[in-house]
Amino acid sequence: MVAYSCLLFVAFAGTISFKDVSVSSGIEVNTIATKAVQWIDYNRDGKLDLVLLGDNGTALFKNIGNGKFVDVTQQAHFGNGGRFATGASWADIDNNGFPDVFISNHNDPPKLLLNQNGVFKDITSRIKRPSEIQSSGPSVGGIFIDINNDKLIDLYIINEGAPNQLFKHTGATQFTDISSSAHLNYNGPGRSAVAADFNGDGYQDLYLVNVKAPNKLYLNNKDGTFTDIATAAGVDYNGATVSTAAADINHDQKPDLLVVDNENSSFLYKNLGNLKFQKVIPGPLKSAKHGVAGAFADYDLDTNVDLVLAQEKGAPNLLLRNTGNGGFIRVTGVDLSRPDDPGGICIGDFNNDGLPDIMIGNGIPGQNGGDSLYENTGGGTNNYLALVLEGSSSNRSGIGATVLIQTGQIYQQQSVSGGNGQSQNSLPLNFGLGSSSIVDTVRIVWPDGKTQSLNQVNVNQILKVKEP
Repeated sequence: MVAYSCLLFVAFAGTISFKDVSVSSGIEVNTIATKAVQWIDYNRDGKLDLVLLGDNGTALFKNIGNGKFVDVTQQAHFGNGGRFATGASWADIDNNGFPDVFISNHNDPPKLLLNQNGVFKDITSRIKRPSEIQSSGPSVGGIFIDINNDKLIDLYIINEGAPNQLFKHTGATQFTDISSSAHLNYNGPGRSAVAADFNGDGYQDLYLVNVKAPNKLYLNNKDGTFTDIATAAGVDYNGATVSTAAADINHDQKPDLLVVDNENSSFLYKNLGNLKFQKVIPGPLKSAKHGVAGAFADYDLDTNVDLVLAQEKGAPNLLLRNTGNGGFIRVTGVDLSRPDDPGGICIGDFNNDGLPDIMIGNGIPGQNGGDSLYENTGGGTNNYLALVLEGSSSNRSGIGATVLIQTGQIYQQQSVSGGNGQSQNSLPLNFGLGSSSIVDTVRIVWPDGKTQSLNQVNVNQILKVKEP
């Protein structure tokens, strides 16, 4: 990845406001005790659909437009048989254009579902799990990742009571366990993981958070193996960590980390470069000691990535505005109080207006209104650019692709992600542009190393880009 220096940070006045549309959208009518949520366009109609997963099953809500959703779980064959689902990850593993899904289950073996034109087929048998892990059942989460940039999406699974696993996709949606040879067979209290290119070498690394055990940072050695460098990098925090997320919070084109702690202050790791990180606790997070999940997005389209943090045990959900260069302040006057037993967060623009919306699951159906969908009604006069990537020689979902945009002297970088093992933001990338009326450059580095540049791109559009 080529690094560009950012010489100027500009604050573009933008508003942050949200409207609770949980009831009017139709998503509140369900019986799922939601633990994880995802935005995904499962039927390729250009509208983000909503997935709920919980300890009593799964639900798929189809976006029918005009802010309305309908439950299509049964007709899409998406039901999980009432199993306790802990998370999911979406990617097009057979490169047919339709996103497929891995579902982790707490009391049963996980599921791998192939999306056949909007109807799902169980192909779990193609994941060859050793008998001792298959019988133990529980998986905490899983993420799709292309470890070797070969177009075939691989799968990393966080297990409970058994070693974690890495499955290499060998073709024809067949997966082989290479956990031991890849050095990713850690057996511990893992809860969440995120893949990102932390050192800019073009390969996806892995950050794994554990509950009351040191966190792990696995550096991709580019030969099918990984090395844990968490201690040397300064990210081996040992606490009640339950979730994580990655984003470039300060315009330096390096992914930073959010670490969500359920008993102590949640915090950020700023990526200093050269695989070194600095722990930072922004003021509003010092009292945030009951975190469940968090997510980054530029909610006011001012070019700075903001943060939402969900908490339990009566602690308030927090919306933090990025003031520029990675500083955060709490946004007041925005009510995110529903639900009070949050079970996951995902970010996506469900109504295609350029503003990222917030979905927060509720762990107890019907409690305090149930699952909560917040429509973003802010942004002011700021502009945006949304990108939908389609790989050709890279995996079709573009998992691992990195996009760098330039508007004037401001650079922003985002990557397409397979989620954090629990929840997953939308695959399309949303950039806030402030008052910029044109995007000078869009530079895409595809997983196979190919670079694609677009110049003088119009703002306020959803731009579909296919890898050449």
